Amino acid sequence: MSELSKGAMVAGFLVVFLVAFLLTIYSTRHFVTREKIVLKEMIKNVFRPIFAVGVLLILAILQCLPILILVIVYDSAVETNFLANFWYAILFLLFAILMCVVSGYLLAPTIVAMVAASIPKMNPFKTLAGASEIMNKKRLQFWMMFVMVLVAVIVIFVVVILMIVGLELLLRQMGVEILLVPIGVIAMMSFAEIVMTVYLYLYYRALINL
Repeated sequence: MSELSKGAMVAGFLVVFLVAFLLTIYSTRHFVTREKIVLKEMIKNVFRPIFAVGVLLILAILQCLPILILVIVYDSAVETNFLANFWYAILFLLFAILMCVVSGYLLAPTIVAMVAASIPKMNPFKTLAGASEIMNKKRLQFWMMFVMVLVAVIVIFVVVILMIVGLELLLRQMGVEILLVPIGVIAMMSFAEIVMTVYLYLYYRALINL
């Protein structure tokens, strides 16, 4: 596969993610406020803020660079046997904590700003500035709750996929050829996206109502 094809796939994935993200937020907002969903308004509210949210998504990816640096350094440390020394291992652990803290500190308001920018005609940078102010001294709480929800989603994901794998193997023994695993993975990835997005929207609503 050429680099151009890989780039097109990544760009396509990001667009699909943005549309799914905005569609989930729009649906959740109307469900919470008990407003009727109108198809024309839904399309408008999904595609109008896609640029602002896209800018924030790109910024969030850039804010993950410390984690990427950490992975690169870890690979180099493993190859050179750097971590065999106890004190070097401690030094690397401190470096890893620092990189995670830097990314976490930067990412928290950006993620919240992505939810806030889902409203049409929002300036992404003003939204980020507002989210940073709201998230002041709340970053640790945000990540603790986010990780708890993420772990619960991952556990459900793994359990369901294992059940689907078992069912597919059972069907194969009975002579029935059905590719359930790919369908199950796509369905569970959609489930994970919906659950995490709904959680972020509800967290954002609770945050601005404080």
